[in-house]
Amino acid sequence: KAERTELRVPRLGDKQPLELSVQEVSVRDRDASGQPLAAERRYVVCRNADQARRDRAVREATVENLRGGCRGARRLWSATGGSSAIWRRTARA
Repeated sequence: KAERTELRVPRLGDKQPLELSVQEVSVRDRDASGQPLAAERRYVVCRNADQARRDRAVREATVENLRGGCRGARRLWSATGGSSAIWRRTARA
């Protein structure tokens, strides 16, 4: 598993720095038989915990609005018994 590095990046005009969790990830594609291919792709993944919290709050508010909101959303919510995997993944993400 790749190691994470915590970074504090200064922002212009803001006293609070941007805090990021940075991780390098390597991915090797596989052919149709499941054998790894020679080429490997490398990515740098950055996570902003403050933005993740804001995004989660927006998703939760959206799900709540859909639960009691428009008729089409209520019909979908009822048809899935209110426990569809899509609804659960949306609220948890």
